[in-house]
Amino acid sequence: EDKVRDFSEGRLDCLIGAAKPYGVLVRGIDLPKRIRYVIFYGVPKFEITLRDVNEMEDASIISLFSSLSRALGNEERKLAIKLRRNPSSDDIRRARQIIEDILKDEEKISSISSLTDIIIDARGRKIVIPDIRTYLQGSGRTSRLYPGGITRGASLIWDEDPILTSFIKRARAQEIDFLQLSEVDLEKLKSEIDESRRLISSLKKGYELANLLKTALFIVESPSKARTIASFFGRPSRRFLDGLMAYEVTTGDYVLTIVASGGHIVDLTTTVGYHGVLIEDGTYVPAYTSIKRCNACGHQFTDADRCPRCGSTDLRDSKSVVESLRRLSFEASRVIIGTDPDTEGEKIAWDIYQLIMDSSNEIYRAEFHEVTKRAIVEALRSLRGINDRMVKAQIVRRVEDRWIGFELSAEVQKRFGKRNLSAGRAQTPVLGWVIDRYREHQNKKVVSIIKGDGLLLRLDGKLEEVGASKIWIKELKVEEEVVKPPPPFTTDAMIGEANRILRMSANMTMQLAQFLFETGLITYHRTDSPRVSDAGFRVASLVLGDDFVPRKWGEGGAHECIRPTKPLSAKELVDYVKEGIMIVEGLSRDHIRLYDLIFRRFIASQSKDGTLVKQVASVRVGRSEFEVTRLIEARGGWIDWYPFLYTPEPRLKEGVLDVVIEHQTVPSAPLYTQSNLVALMKERGIGRPSTYATIVEKILQRGYVIERNQKLIPTKLGIEVYNFLRDRFPDLISEERTRTLERKMDSVEEGVADYQALIDELYNEIREKMGKLAAD
Repeated sequence: EDKVRDFSEGRLDCLIGAAKPYGVLVRGIDLPKRIRYVIFYGVPKFEITLRDVNEMEDASIISLFSSLSRALGNEERKLAIKLRRNPSSDDIRRARQIIEDILKDEEKISSISSLTDIIIDARGRKIVIPDIRTYLQGSGRTSRLYPGGITRGASLIWDEDPILTSFIKRARAQEIDFLQLSEVDLEKLKSEIDESRRLISSLKKGYELANLLKTALFIVESPSKARTIASFFGRPSRRFLDGLMAYEVTTGDYVLTIVASGGHIVDLTTTVGYHGVLIEDGTYVPAYTSIKRCNACGHQFTDADRCPRCGSTDLRDSKSVVESLRRLSFEASRVIIGTDPDTEGEKIAWDIYQLIMDSSNEIYRAEFHEVTKRAIVEALRSLRGINDRMVKAQIVRRVEDRWIGFELSAEVQKRFGKRNLSAGRAQTPVLGWVIDRYREHQNKKVVSIIKGDGLLLRLDGKLEEVGASKIWIKELKVEEEVVKPPPPFTTDAMIGEANRILRMSANMTMQLAQFLFETGLITYHRTDSPRVSDAGFRVASLVLGDDFVPRKWGEGGAHECIRPTKPLSAKELVDYVKEGIMIVEGLSRDHIRLYDLIFRRFIASQSKDGTLVKQVASVRVGRSEFEVTRLIEARGGWIDWYPFLYTPEPRLKEGVLDVVIEHQTVPSAPLYTQSNLVALMKERGIGRPSTYATIVEKILQRGYVIERNQKLIPTKLGIEVYNFLRDRFPDLISEERTRTLERKMDSVEEGVADYQALIDELYNEIREKMGKLAAD
């Protein structure tokens, strides 16, 4: 205590002690004014011997066993899962015994050497694990949050131990970055550290506090996103307002209250105007009402006191959310709205702004494309206003969807006598594609199949020979082709590849991606841009090292590709979650599978070129001779990361082969998959990243299409509904009209077209078409 007092009062310039989890210098002192630098002489780490295991607490045994189980057998991995969920005393005793058995046997210690982030000392019978928590606590003595700012400090690690690489890798999982000392401007850093101490002195004297202390309400859409953001700034305090969870944290710039709106809080009413739009002196005014959610079945609707789907009266009205947001707005000096960075998110932000504007004098918009601490801090320091052009474009989309949907759906329901049927501007052309392809599929063609001795060749048309026969194969050449990597994922590509490789539906893929985005594992998943940001380059360079080849894949714009936010493979992510280094509640096997696909595709896009090896051979059957080009190897560069685009075949053997030749009648075209449909929507300009999955899901839900073995087949009802709409409303549901309308709505967002003029054009078009129908 005397030494700490001497240090506090300036009689000592440094303190030296042990970097232990609960050591005095790690957790026992709080002197942010005096402590500027922390030097770790050696990486903070746990060194575990047999004697340590006997004395370890149960929680430490669970954590250690989770780390080691990755290199053990299935039974041990099952025990690790049980320990993390609901451990019994017998389970913990068994885990402790397994660890002891490993440390008693040099051979067993060596067997877990495959763990690259843990150092195994077989001779000393010791396990060494990086201690991130001690580093965080110790370095935190220099850099502390206080009302109005954060004290700057510097922490240095002086070590050449192999564990340093493992330590840095684990630290990156928590967004902790390190630089070589030679990369740091020490004079600039010292100046920043000294200035932050001056501010502390001013605050303690009561100066500058009025200017520095800011309270802010931060509104996002989803509860999981709110929870993730709150976790970036320490352990938040919580309070409930009529079922709304509010997290309170200090960021250094703000005392921040974080809440979730739950998505949209208003929608067009169904009780006034033309399907919810008033027309006043030639101006179109959307009329909004609150959204109700049925607690029994989850259905959302407006303008009813009873759920139209299940009849329940147990409802939650978004009015209560608005009232809670208004109360919280009164308490804060400013409101910051951080909804998703697209037109739909901008419209939600605008709705919230309109409903709370009389409760706050300062309302701003924060835009971020990944839920990471770095991105959130940057967004909170780069506030902007609501983008009116994006809002107007979204208003046009919603109004047009409502008008077309209500009018056409009513006609379909009346014609077929079913109230659950619907029609829409985008879903109807897409249904037409499925029907057209089904008709093509029913047309047949003849192919020749050559089989024998591991050989399988398929040729269009009929060969003269059939049955048992011989073929002559002569290899003409083997050539190599250098291939560039594919770009990182956009929404359509992600949905397509997840459907093709993982057999996931479009809707499932988007739900999983939403979770990965909200928990800070990937960037925003609704995007048509393959662009890679500087942050993306950094992630790729940390994974690839010398194999990193920076490729931007696009220029400018705020949006970027779908990519991981951290340099962690799926396996590393799972391991760190198991160990408690990262906390991701609700992470499932399917989340991991999709994350792995996104990670692999992104890293591949920044890797070296790959190589394809092709064999060109001459094949003679009777009097017929033809050339065959066969992919026999795909290797190297990006292909090692993303091998799913090629399927190599065995090399053809030269000489005479005994074969069987068959003639088969097959469909002239394959049926579409969900992957094919989404690719067509992107190619033909139908739908947007936010609606691709919804459109596919809608035609399945309505029973217009069924899915068998991932192939889409139109039903009798689907064909009849489509034919009815095509015959009665060809202009309203044509693909060209839909594509043209998408371009016009984009022009509103760009500020080129007037949204009122476009709504007027739509109104007159729809009224004219429906009026002609009534007259007929």
